[in-house]
Amino acid sequence: MNSLRPHVRARLSWAGIERPVVVGTFFSSERTWAESGDMSFDDECALMAFAESHPGLAVVADPLFTQIPALRDAIFLELPHEAVSGPLFAERLLRYTESETIEALDVFVKRLGR
Repeated sequence: MNSLRPHVRARLSWAGIERPVVVGTFFSSERTWAESGDMSFDDECALMAFAESHPGLAVVADPLFTQIPALRDAIFLELPHEAVSGPLFAERLLRYTESETIEALDVFVKRLGR
C-alpha cells in the first residue's frame, strides 16, 4: 500500500476530497516509507478494534478483508495480495495492469465523494 499511497492522495486531491491516508499492515513495515499515524496490526483482533473505533473507513486491501465483520460498511478497493489470499484471486491479480489499477482507484475515489 505504501507504493500506492501517492496515487491515492493524488486522486483524492483531484476529486477535491480531503481525507487522511493511513497505511495499516500485518506485515513488517518499510520504515523509509512509513508515515506518522501508520498502523501495524499484531492480529485480526487489533484490526477489528481499529475498524470499530473508526467508522467510515475506506479500505484498499485484499478481497478477503471484505469478510471481516468490522469492515462491512467500509468502502473497498479490492486489490488481491498473494501473501494474504494465496491463489484464491490469482486470475484477478493478473488483470491489474497499471492502467487498470488507476481506473479502479478512480472508481474507488468517486465512491468516496458521494
